[in-house]
Amino acid sequence: MRGFIDIGDDLARADTAALMNALRRRGYLTGTPPAPCEPLCEMTGFDACDIVRTPQFGVIVYRAALGDRVARGQPVADIVSPSLPGREGRITVHAATDGVVVTRRLKRLVAANQVIAKIAGSVPLPHRKGYLLED
Repeated sequence: MRGFIDIGDDLARADTAALMNALRRRGYLTGTPPAPCEPLCEMTGFDACDIVRTPQFGVIVYRAALGDRVARGQPVADIVSPSLPGREGRITVHAATDGVVVTRRLKRLVAANQVIAKIAGSVPLPHRKGYLLED
């Protein structure tokens, strides 16, 4: 699998320093933190984040990797039903926005309506209203 970080003492020291500086910036600890880094990307509102769900029980076959930029309507994954043969047992799930794939489900076996990915876009989506965090 790609994208794994080697976790060791150096990473632990860097994470500890970053956490301590975040607490200093918020006034919980004394001391002067260094200036924060420039953001690596633009902020995305929760209302612009597409929550990709499965339409049926099955096994996920991803078509988009973490970090991939996808377009609205682009296939993100197929859900393959183990009980139906051939193409009729495969349903394609599409992106509802242009954006970047920021999460993917690790477990490949899913129930209907489970979240399998999130796509961070920049335009608020009309179906993302009210409570915007996942349960």
